[in-house]
Amino acid sequence: MKKDDKQPLSDEELDEVFEEIRTGESHGFPFSQKEGGDMSEKVTNEQNITYDSFEESLKHDGIEIIVPDEDGEPQKGIGAGGYVPRRTAPSYTNPFYLKSGMGGYNRCILIQGNSCLANCVGFAHGRLLEQGGSTGNPKIPTCNAEDWLATAKTNGLKTGATPKLGAVIVWKSGNLWNGRDGCGHVGVVEEVYPDGSILVGQSNYGGTRFFLTRHKPPYSIFGQTFIGFVYSPYVEDSEGTAMWKNDETGWWYDNGDGTYPKNQWKQINGEWYYFNDRGYMVTGWIKDKGIWYYCDEKGKMLKSTWLDYKGKWYFLGRNGAMFTGNHQVPVHFNSNGEFDGNKR
Repeated sequence: MKKDDKQPLSDEELDEVFEEIRTGESHGFPFSQKEGGDMSEKVTNEQNITYDSFEESLKHDGIEIIVPDEDGEPQKGIGAGGYVPRRTAPSYTNPFYLKSGMGGYNRCILIQGNSCLANCVGFAHGRLLEQGGSTGNPKIPTCNAEDWLATAKTNGLKTGATPKLGAVIVWKSGNLWNGRDGCGHVGVVEEVYPDGSILVGQSNYGGTRFFLTRHKPPYSIFGQTFIGFVYSPYVEDSEGTAMWKNDETGWWYDNGDGTYPKNQWKQINGEWYYFNDRGYMVTGWIKDKGIWYYCDEKGKMLKSTWLDYKGKWYFLGRNGAMFTGNHQVPVHFNSNGEFDGNKR
């Protein structure tokens, strides 16, 4: 099976991959999960570590590579406060990224000392363990990066084409199950933004130990084709905390599961807010189903009040709708008898 376009593999195409695995027709050689990591594999199963070119692909497409500082202590992945994104590099003593049997829990190939970093697969494997505080999970792949999607589904993990917090994004470089033409790349989705873009934490064999990048749909970049997401077994069924978030474009509201309202009103803490087709909060005048409403600079819908807008007075009713025509409306006069536009 070969797919050269920049679209994720469909369920039918993944099933074709699984059939290749089952029948032993995976490009002429058996694939062993035990050998995992960013590597080429010869027909003799002799490992031949190769350079991971993902950072070069990022530079080619002008995608910023953010290299943050190292954190001091192992990070808790999921808790009462919801998903905790990793924005700093794992400490060198963090056991989720150290080789199992050598002070850690990671089953991927050993890179340096007792660490499975720098290596994209070693990071993704460790990050999933870190999310769940797990000392080991045989369902989490250790294979070549581009083969994670098929292996994860075979192992019983959920996969799909929609980004979710904590999921592993998978890119392929060439044919699946053929490390000789490139091994692909994996990273972990740490943030999902209203425009569909994602913040990805990752590592790179032969390159940077930990870095962050932001990708827009369809997520493919030069030399690396996006094929899907492997959903975290620890995050997908966890209910996070709904909260406001913002970026350089504006504010949006995370429902706590990575989804957000768009093209709709949403009541939050007793106040009504409107979100546009990209999911960002709207301020000012809003026309919805032929009716005008007004949201202040904080996004809150004005109700039962007068509005002085560019020197003209408007009244917003109890449901926020702007009055037109003849109405009885509340007015207020100050101590000097002057009309000040306020409600009674």
